[in-house]
Amino acid sequence: MEKTSHHAKIKINSAGNSIEGRPLRYFILGEPTATNLVFIIGRQHPPEITGTIGLESFVETVAGNSSLAKKFRKQFQTVVVPVVNPDGVEHGHWRSNLGGVDLNRDWRNFSQPETRAVRDLFLQLASQPDVKPWLFMDFYSTGTNVFYAQPEIPGDWLPGFTDHWLAALHGKLPAFGFERDDSHNADLATGKAWVNGQWHIPAMTCEFGYTTDRELIRKTGKAEAEEMMRLLLAADSGK
Repeated sequence: MEKTSHHAKIKINSAGNSIEGRPLRYFILGEPTATNLVFIIGRQHPPEITGTIGLESFVETVAGNSSLAKKFRKQFQTVVVPVVNPDGVEHGHWRSNLGGVDLNRDWRNFSQPETRAVRDLFLQLASQPDVKPWLFMDFYSTGTNVFYAQPEIPGDWLPGFTDHWLAALHGKLPAFGFERDDSHNADLATGKAWVNGQWHIPAMTCEFGYTTDRELIRKTGKAEAEEMMRLLLAADSGK
């Protein structure tokens, strides 16, 4: 996140600490007066590097100097927790934190300090006057490029967002082939399930293939962010 960390308006904060005392760092992109929230997290599963590459490109695009990004930051704050499992990263764990728990199965019991800290951060930010959460994205790696979205139910905020966003992504970057699954882990204690249940907003995991070309991942992260910003700005202007 080196490019992003040099953004003039970014202040690095800590949402809490891991089991071993490492800070759970986060930052917020956007004007403090913006009342719309987007939540971005990553590295719940320590070794999933291609997800981190995509997250970095996505966030750097939101933090960029384009007219689209500048307009977006005036109306939306993007909350980024790039590493939710720092102990697991430090110790080379496959999926778990230092307590032996897969953090992306702990978003119901909140038995671990890492998930509690991120949950509390989101709840605190969302409880501010006139603030509205809009979107949640969680970045991973797996065997192929795939998006796992929470299934929409009547009354959800931004109905059809995922359809429009993925269609726009495919149109902009057809070289990036991907799958979509709205039923995968939908009832488990994942981050996307908790956020969707809490605020009824679009929530998804973005998974990049282990062997997907790294430059293509960077281009995809950029395109994902650009299409997200366009769609959310259009929705905000029409609400």
